[in-house]
Amino acid sequence: IVDDADVDGFVLSVVQDPKEENLLFLGTDVGLYFSLDKGGSWTKWKKGFPSVQIRDMKIQEQFDDLVLGTFGRSFWILDDIEPLRAMSREGKRILNEEFKVFKPGTAYLSSRRSYQGVRFIGQGDFQGKNRSTGALFTIWNKATKKDKKDKEESMKPAGKKSKKNAKVKKELPKKKEAKKGEGKKDKKKMTIYAIDTNRDTIRTFKRKLKPGMNRISWRPDAKGVDFPSRETPKEKSEPGGMPILPGTYKMVFAYGEHKDSTELTVKHDPRIEATKFNTEAKRSAMESYNETITMVTKAYDNLKEAKKSMELYDKIIEVQPDSVKKEYKKLNKDITGQIDSLMNLYMLPKAEKTEYRDDSNTLLTKLWTGRRFIGTSLGAPTKNGEYAIETAKRESKEVLRGINSFFSTDWKSYLSKIKELPLDIFKEYEELRIE
Repeated sequence: IVDDADVDGFVLSVVQDPKEENLLFLGTDVGLYFSLDKGGSWTKWKKGFPSVQIRDMKIQEQFDDLVLGTFGRSFWILDDIEPLRAMSREGKRILNEEFKVFKPGTAYLSSRRSYQGVRFIGQGDFQGKNRSTGALFTIWNKATKKDKKDKEESMKPAGKKSKKNAKVKKELPKKKEAKKGEGKKDKKKMTIYAIDTNRDTIRTFKRKLKPGMNRISWRPDAKGVDFPSRETPKEKSEPGGMPILPGTYKMVFAYGEHKDSTELTVKHDPRIEATKFNTEAKRSAMESYNETITMVTKAYDNLKEAKKSMELYDKIIEVQPDSVKKEYKKLNKDITGQIDSLMNLYMLPKAEKTEYRDDSNTLLTKLWTGRRFIGTSLGAPTKNGEYAIETAKRESKEVLRGINSFFSTDWKSYLSKIKELPLDIFKEYEELRIE
């Protein structure tokens, strides 16, 4: 089934897929090869795997993984060979399709709680790189002529770019700036929708897509809430984090004009007894906690908005007489200082240089600590989790009390004074003449 003309190096192991007899894997002295047509042709696997000697192989049938025993590089696992089965079953013509989503394997809501014993690589415990937890999707995105052309250009040595292309590019007229709301669709990003059995879209998220075969992961969850953030993202993405129940979900993938869908089966962590899970109690705790997060996030956004509005007020002050300007400049500085002090309760101010800073007492850290306790629990929060949640809620109430006091007193007084300022934006000019 194989000779020197098909592969490099000598062969040490071979395995046939128990579900698709045409799918073969070959372990050689220089890496992994696979065949989709029962040895008629062989392709070397280059993605994410070194050209290392493979002594033995085994297909893990429960999870559809290929396990590789190498010489000198320990064990490697090729996760989810179902897409290769589909290509073996349907032939390479499947790659002629513009866009194709392969059926994923079962996604497990695996526990991420810390374990007893050594946890850190710095303590001498070797750890290999594991696949991402949750769902793993394989998507085929056929390369366009432009993709192929861009790849060819990028592979040319520096200074060897096509002169013809450079000339054409130089002669092209400049593109007009897109109007607000136009041209924002990023063609390199794919939108994924998770739909439950009630036909409700529980989650929407995006992933970048490259030409060729892509693999993306997703830890199954439902739409969550935003946390306070100093920066306003250029592109807002939907927050996740809400636990979901095991079951079957429809996954819809949209990329430009293309759309495909598949079903995803979600199960609990098989390492843990099923009776220990209580997703409803976990979800109830998260919903209650999210109410606190939503409230303090809104308060933080109000502070950001107030500070931004002061930039406009500062311009109004600039056009005032000097006798008024000095007093209001000082007032602006005082109010800005109060806003910064309140915002610093959430997170530390931006560092001017790289250094270690203890942020354990900030509200944001305490909010995330409570969130992690709920997220890693199997059901209702533990005693430690309850303590972390109550601490975060208590601190949130204190911060809100301070913010509410500021807006109802100092900010209100500040706005009243700003409103008293005359706003004369229509300046008249005297006539000038040369005699």
